[in-house]
Amino acid sequence: MELSPLVSNTQAVRNTTEITPDPPVRQQTSAESQTLQIDFLWSKGKASITRKGDPDATPIYMVECERWYKSKIIFKSLPDNSIIGTGIPHAISISPSCVVHDHPITLQALKSLKTSYTHLSPAFSVDGIEPMPMTWTSTANFKTWDFVCLDVNQIPVARFSARWWAIKKFAYIEFLGEHELSEAVRDEIVIMGTMLYFGMVVRINNPLNLVGSVLHTTGSSDKKNL
Repeated sequence: MELSPLVSNTQAVRNTTEITPDPPVRQQTSAESQTLQIDFLWSKGKASITRKGDPDATPIYMVECERWYKSKIIFKSLPDNSIIGTGIPHAISISPSCVVHDHPITLQALKSLKTSYTHLSPAFSVDGIEPMPMTWTSTANFKTWDFVCLDVNQIPVARFSARWWAIKKFAYIEFLGEHELSEAVRDEIVIMGTMLYFGMVVRINNPLNLVGSVLHTTGSSDKKNL
């Protein structure tokens, strides 16, 4: 039985054409809504940070703060237990001092009587040389107290959300947007977000911080003023 020219040509095309599958989509580590969970161990003065939804609840960070309202807070990366940064919420100044991977960073208050802060970010730097000015804003309701980090274009990149009434699992850190989530970015947001929260707790409960708020000269997110 002879095949028609159309069928014959179709078979020839199928035999000679190599069908290749679509290239695999590259999976990037991005902020795509990765969320970390903070569980404070009040009796030990420590906080463990895990990935939300991790069935094993394996800590990836440990925060040591025996007297967080007086002494240095230490941030460690697990499982190697290496120190990635420190922070100090001051008794009078309302601008906490931080160190992230040996880079001194001030969480600078922009307003005296409102939660508005800025810091210069080495992790978000475009060229790896000039740090990017980041700003933090705050919103609150009956259940949560949120601190949102914005990049230089005022695009949200992360949110630190503390729950007023929680005893454990009292806060979450959610990474927002489509930017690449490197370890440096994650480390910096963990440290700065946590220090902003602790700094605000001290600011609210410490009468000396009220004096610091009155005496504070408002800053600017411009690099030359930090």
